[in-house]
Amino acid sequence: MNELRLLRCQAHPLRLSGSIIEASLSGVKVGEICEIRPHWLDKNTVAKAQVLGFNRDRALLSLIGNARGLSREAVLSPTGAGLSVTLNDSLLGTVLDPSGKIVERLSDQTENAHHSAIQPIDTPPPSYLDRESIQQPFITGIKAIDGLLTCGIGQRIGIFAAAGCGKTSLMHMLIEQADVDVFVIGLIGQG
Repeated sequence: MNELRLLRCQAHPLRLSGSIIEASLSGVKVGEICEIRPHWLDKNTVAKAQVLGFNRDRALLSLIGNARGLSREAVLSPTGAGLSVTLNDSLLGTVLDPSGKIVERLSDQTENAHHSAIQPIDTPPPSYLDRESIQQPFITGIKAIDGLLTCGIGQRIGIFAAAGCGKTSLMHMLIEQADVDVFVIGLIGQG
């Protein structure tokens, strides 16, 4: 039997320091997303925050987005869910922000693709027993990689180096040379 929630826990921020918000929110869980509205009468969501932890009776949240314009009158409303992204063909040729929202469309792909699945962003990787073994080489078109550091189809590739070492140039060469249908590129820690 489904529960009907008659009361909704909401709170004003007690403290906002940089991108960390403290609020008296009971019943929230680590990883849960809260929507932030400018005022309790306003229904427009202006930002989101994710629960990071707790300090006594207060929840500590990390602001997703900009704090500009937030005040003590802002209202935090728990959603009961974590960050997720809708997976379908409309994601092809797009740039996503950390919350999974499309911020730029780089191709002519239509946005009318059918909904296929909602995937939580923070999920554990599949078990190594469930992954297919690498059977075929992945030809990158870059002689140094293909000759010395051969990659396989289905393999994950990490490119790590200090700033100015050519990571972006290498990714550009991979995109230009490799014979594939889809590239999935994650920029972690890029400003």
